[in-house]
Amino acid sequence: ETLTTAQESVPVHAGCNKNSWDFVFDTSTDTGRNTLSVVLAAEISQREVVIGGTGLCDMHSITEDLMHVYYQF
Repeated sequence: ETLTTAQESVPVHAGCNKNSWDFVFDTSTDTGRNTLSVVLAAEISQREVVIGGTGLCDMHSITEDLMHVYYQF
């Protein structure tokens, strides 16, 4: 399944990110579990979200670390 997303006005992605719309986050942390909840709720409700990365690929060498995800208003 694909999460419906809305692009930020000026998307900038890490050079290490091989696919500009792939992001990774750590679901073993409270922040990661909260992020997963937002992503799943957006998918279920078919709401658009804004996503952005950190500019780094620390968790996975070819996928940018997720910095934020929030509902598009």
